[in-house]
Amino acid sequence: MRLSIVFVAFFLLLSSSSARALESPWKSADHVQIRLVSASDSIGKDGVINAALEVRLEDGWHAYWRMAGDGGLAPTFDWKGSTTSSDIVVDWPTPERSETAGLQSFGYTGSYALPLTAKADGGKEAKLAVKADIMVCHDICIPQSLESELAIPAGDGKEGADAALVDKARKSVPVKDDTPALKIESAVVGPDALVVNAWSANGFDDADLFAEPADLVLYAKPEITVDAKDKRKAVIKIAKNSSEPDANLAKEAMGKTLVLTLVTKDGAIEKSYPF
Repeated sequence: MRLSIVFVAFFLLLSSSSARALESPWKSADHVQIRLVSASDSIGKDGVINAALEVRLEDGWHAYWRMAGDGGLAPTFDWKGSTTSSDIVVDWPTPERSETAGLQSFGYTGSYALPLTAKADGGKEAKLAVKADIMVCHDICIPQSLESELAIPAGDGKEGADAALVDKARKSVPVKDDTPALKIESAVVGPDALVVNAWSANGFDDADLFAEPADLVLYAKPEITVDAKDKRKAVIKIAKNSSEPDANLAKEAMGKTLVLTLVTKDGAIEKSYPF
């Protein structure tokens, strides 16, 4: 009986450790670290690469989203050293808004991961290689440059030990359309403000709205007016930047596509509106 118990325990231990982690070592600069992780332990016949760039910030420091806001600088990534057969697509987790000395910033604190997607020739190994320029800020802002690379061998594409980490990163990215619980119903740009009609199943407490491209300078904290008869409906207004009182947003938006990211308790969605 004792021998059987030992055998079962050994078998369970072997099974639990069979998923191999495929990840690069942490690369460090002042106040920030990065590494690359793969969701699988190899590249399967379909050539799909499902991975993430994990970023770890020192306590009290923050980094920026793809649109930094009033101050700071968005990260940039150079993938020229990679050997994938397609471009590497970087997705961005939902940002957080912070305010310092009246300036609005959009970004991240703590640890976060940016999901990566690419393709490789089926049956061949590939390499992810990144040069990341990341500005990190606390009382001061410091631009940092870090490099990391990860070789992914050819194989059967079996799920690796970091699959849950990559999956969590993907779930942190806004959904690219309305959901049953969250909708952007319309968006209008006037001379002085962007006005959005939205619907959120659980209301608009602590809601936020981000508008791109950055050159429209719509950084102000949104003014949210909830419908008195239906708390699931709201009009959200982002006024033009106070530093540009003579700007005409309607003219500046003409011919451009606005990307709106709406965040509520019901999640985050991203929608594009051509003007």
